[in-house]
Amino acid sequence: MWVRQGASRSVPLAADLPEVERLLVVELGPHAPPETYRAVGALLPWLLHLDPAWVAAHRDEIFPAAPGRAAHWQEAWSGFVRSHEVRPHASYSILRTEYTRAVEELAGGVEGRDREFIGECLAWHLIVLYLWGDIDVTGPDPLMARLFEIAPLSLRSHLLWQAAEGIEKALKLGPHVIDRLIANWADRMAKAETDARAQEELPAFGWWFASGHFDETWALEQLEKVLRRK
Repeated sequence: MWVRQGASRSVPLAADLPEVERLLVVELGPHAPPETYRAVGALLPWLLHLDPAWVAAHRDEIFPAAPGRAAHWQEAWSGFVRSHEVRPHASYSILRTEYTRAVEELAGGVEGRDREFIGECLAWHLIVLYLWGDIDVTGPDPLMARLFEIAPLSLRSHLLWQAAEGIEKALKLGPHVIDRLIANWADRMAKAETDARAQEELPAFGWWFASGHFDETWALEQLEKVLRRK
């Protein structure tokens, strides 16, 4: 990346770092083993920073959708999502299809520590994208709602815990972060009126309450509602 520091982001990767671009294209060839795709996936946060247009142009090569190349997709996604690096707006706008596929694959379960960890990393990505405003709990791309609909309780609880753990850092984005978290909680509370799965998540509010970042009156009201449901 240090080679690129003095260059404008408007300069394409192929023009500024042609040897890197050629290597990536070769590595993504049809005969490359799945493990290679994990390495490329791990580079994606860096590539999204340097040249998001290049990533957009090569997205289908990085994440091959053909059923016969499912292992390649899985390795690329694993490398990317494990990085815990999410670029505001670029990550989701370019990789929307991959995020959607990753959420849908949760329906198959997260048995095994590796799959569970990838699911936890996905939950982290989604809460960050939600706080940035890239996704929402409702609307045309309700990925958060879909995750809550199909993911196991362990993963849903983990997402709510991550939200509480990351509040202080997220507040650097602005006070709207608290409003978005409250909106998410209101959605889960509304779902809990009729959905037993949503009711299972309510104890996770203890992490939010303990964070001390919410209005005290609101927090006490929510805590009381949760305790009444137990």
